[in-house]
Parts: sequence; C-alpha cells; structure tokens
Amino acid sequence: MVQNFLFRNYNLPSVRQSHYAGSTQHRVWEAIRASSAAPGYYVECQLGDWVHQDGGLLTNNPAAIAIHECRLLWPDTPLQCVISIGTGKFEPTSREDTASPSSLKRKVSKLVESATDTEGEKLSDIQHLYTDA
Repeated sequence: MVQNFLFRNYNLPSVRQSHYAGSTQHRVWEAIRASSAAPGYYVECQLGDWVHQDGGLLTNNPAAIAIHECRLLWPDTPLQCVISIGTGKFEPTSREDTASPSSLKRKVSKLVESATDTEGEKLSDIQHLYTDA
C-alpha cells in the first residue's frame, strides 16, 4: 500500500495518534535520501521494512499533514500562520483532451498533473485535518 511516512524529530503525546506512519529513529541523511528517491532519477530507498520514494509522488504539498501534526502536538493553541513555499504550478499547454477516459495517455497525464500540482490540497481538506486532532 502506498502511504505517507513522516520522518519526525519530535515525539507525539502518548494520548494522541497520528493518521500517518512515521518514526524518530532515522538520521537526517536517511530522511533526505528516502524522501528524494524520485523514480527515474534515484533508486528507491529501503529503511527497515519500508520502501521509500519521493514524497511528492503522493503529497506534493504537505501543508495539510503539517497542520494535522501541529494539532496533535499543540491541540489548544490556535494556528496563526502556515507558509508553504512551492516550486511553481504546472500549467498544461492545451486544455483539449481527446483521449478516452481509460487511455494510458489520460492516466499518465493525470499522474503528472497530480505530482506537479503544488496547490492541489483543497482548503476543505486542510480544515478537515486541522479539526481532526
């Protein structure tokens, strides 16, 4: 199963559970190596039982995950500001898509769009994670 994995440098309170798997047991270089293992550029990285690839494949903008983790650490502290510095936004050159919904071209196009869309998290998704501590 494909899922997010958080390389944490903090321990969560014992009474709170994150929606995301993670660990505090890895070194910084291991976290960097694992989270940057972009298919086609670098070999995937195995740490323990987990096989890691580029984090942007599943969650290109992890702001909602960061908000969720903040709510676990500081449940009674109001969130004041979130700054998410992206690398730009993908703009397709043509909006016309003549491929059938089940074609390989459409599937690859959607995968590329998902992996390059830094603004893909909807506000409602972020608010949902913010309130589900």
